[in-house]
Amino acid sequence: MHGWPRSCYVGPRIRLRRSCPRKSRSLNPLRWMRAERFLRRVRLAMHQRIQEVVRQQGLARSQITILDALLKLRQVCCDPRLVDDDTHETVPSAKLEWLATVLPELAAEGRRILLFSQFTSMLRLIESLVTGLAIPYCLLTGETTDRTAVVERFQSGQVPLFLISLKRAAPRSI
Repeated sequence: MHGWPRSCYVGPRIRLRRSCPRKSRSLNPLRWMRAERFLRRVRLAMHQRIQEVVRQQGLARSQITILDALLKLRQVCCDPRLVDDDTHETVPSAKLEWLATVLPELAAEGRRILLFSQFTSMLRLIESLVTGLAIPYCLLTGETTDRTAVVERFQSGQVPLFLISLKRAAPRSI
């Protein structure tokens, strides 16, 4: 409900009050149409690839291809550059745009933020974003050598943001 007064909630029973904020939109339709076309193209390519492999090898022997297609779809939902590095100029990343608006607010409020991703490449994109926003952070991945120091730096309050790789970091130390 976005911190609005309870009577502003627009759900199964619509209740509005005069003090409720007005809904506003600021979309760039052309930019989002390009993003939608790109995402549809990726989805269709994965669908066609799976159909072809299943036709040739059967369903039982196509599991790796299906899992790979699902991985690509999950990656493209995080950021199109994780699948196709040439898309960064034309296809926006909804997650990075959202983080760019929310992270500065949360850090300014003194909040402590844990941000997880299975993809270290996505963490690198987020790292680049928060560096540009001048938000101090810690990064914990499989490549981190002194995990204890990184965890202690966040726990002591030196930095508001902790970027964590789910693949490598979680089982060992948090």
